Amino acid sequence: MIVRFGAAGVIAGVVFAMPGPSLGLSGKDHIGLPQLEAGLTYRAAGGPIAAGQRVQGPLQFAQAQPAPPPAQGSAPAQGTAPPPPAPIRTEILKFDSWTATCHEFAEGARKRACTAQLQVQQSGSNQIIFTWIVFINDSKQLVTLLQTPTGVSIAQGVKVKLEKAAERTIPFETCDTGNCTATQIIDNNMLRDLSAAATVQMTVQAVNGSQVNFNFPIKGIDKALTHLRSKI
Repeated sequence: MIVRFGAAGVIAGVVFAMPGPSLGLSGKDHIGLPQLEAGLTYRAAGGPIAAGQRVQGPLQFAQAQPAPPPAQGSAPAQGTAPPPPAPIRTEILKFDSWTATCHEFAEGARKRACTAQLQVQQSGSNQIIFTWIVFINDSKQLVTLLQTPTGVSIAQGVKVKLEKAAERTIPFETCDTGNCTATQIIDNNMLRDLSAAATVQMTVQAVNGSQVNFNFPIKGIDKALTHLRSKI
């Protein structure tokens, strides 16, 4: 079940397929913010995470792997939509912490789909606790997409602080059993601040009112953004 908040148009026509933990968490396996704040599922350098504590130190970065192309030759089940076309070419480039992937298609309205992705991984496991994606929408605009654990206060959005830049709020758009997603179109001011930043602080508020701050480096985002812009 997916609950949507606000307009979904900014991600119309874009299909994201990411490896296991980033989208595949469900039921008792997913990480919720109350668990994070109680220190039950994640530890920072110095001990369990408490309400208002910064999450930093032993954050690990998971290397995003491209999704395999859809299977060929099998007809879709009756009453279901046909699978998306298989890419005829896939380009994958690493920009420090970021992985940029471009798929090119021979068929369909969109001939190219490009994303840049950074994943923050729970130390000592393969659990993805934060996923940041930048992609090109149907209007040829850059869009930032943040996937957080569940258990967040939807009304508060995700607070994003890029070093010396003013704090921004990215509104939540969807939540399901595994994560919540916030999206926003990247304007010229945000593009400038992203390209100049080396670190970021992401803040989310749990449903119990406490806050969790994630601090991590975003080295390579300037190169990833330049690469995506060259594909528009």
